[in-house]
Amino acid sequence: VGTKALVWAGLAASMLIKGPIGPIVLILTLLALWLSDRKGEPWIRKLGWTWGLALILLVLGPWVLAITVTTDGHFWTDAVLGDMVSKLGPKGQESHGAWPGLHALLTPILVFPATLLCPAALVAGWKYRAEPAVRFALCWLLPSWLMFEIAPTKLPHYTLPLYGALAWLMALALVRGLGPVSRLAGAVLSTAIAIALAGASVYLA
Repeated sequence: VGTKALVWAGLAASMLIKGPIGPIVLILTLLALWLSDRKGEPWIRKLGWTWGLALILLVLGPWVLAITVTTDGHFWTDAVLGDMVSKLGPKGQESHGAWPGLHALLTPILVFPATLLCPAALVAGWKYRAEPAVRFALCWLLPSWLMFEIAPTKLPHYTLPLYGALAWLMALALVRGLGPVSRLAGAVLSTAIAIALAGASVYLA
């Protein structure tokens, strides 16, 4: 029960912080798990949907009521039509549009110095994909990552909800042992990022 309560409380907190992103990541994860197994996961039905959704309403209700009354309902028009629709437009929002792949290019920089384990995490994810825990991490990581890459608006922090799954795979690779190719690729990648960051720091200074 404690774990389920943490799931629903975390989901409610994510909605207060970043609106629909938390539920979207959760829905994509559950859908990917269901498709990968070709049947409903028993534990999905046992997450406590009734009291969990009630907990979300309890957390979000006061804020929803307050923002609606304070803005006379204009917040929802601005949030949906002004913010969300503009982010999904072909040019992206706030001049932050970019081609797919930007998040993948930024990740070795943003997770530095854990960059060393990025190649090993990818290899471990593929090698042990049949294991339930690894499959869960992949279903958490891949569908939502693809969504963020496809979305026209791209900001570096968009993929933060997925870094937990990436760290999970990194830990797996570290525990199971790094192969020579993964070790070399990680060393080369992390060295390149370190040199780039050091050069950028000197230049900016």
